[in-house]
Amino acid sequence: MKRLSELSMEELQKSKARTTGILIVYAILVLVAIAIYGYIRFGKSAPITFVPFAVLPMMCVPITISLKNITDEIKLRQSDVKNNRTEK
Repeated sequence: MKRLSELSMEELQKSKARTTGILIVYAILVLVAIAIYGYIRFGKSAPITFVPFAVLPMMCVPITISLKNITDEIKLRQSDVKNNRTEK
C-alpha cells in the first residue's frame, strides 16, 4: 500500500470515507455483541466470560489512528494549497 504522502487528494478522500465507514460498522457490531452478551448473561443466567467483549472496543484504536493520520494529511495539503495561493 502507498504511503499517505504518495496518494492523490481524491484517493485520500476515498480512504477517509472508507475508514470512517469501517469504524462506524465496527462500533455498531461491538454494541450489538455487547447487547447479545447482556441478554445471554442476565436474561438467561448462563455463565459467559466478558473478556472478549472487554477487548473489542480496544480493537478500534488502530482504525481511529489511521483515520486521524488521513485527516491530518488532508488538512496539511489543504493548508499547503491555501498558502501557495496567498504567496502568488
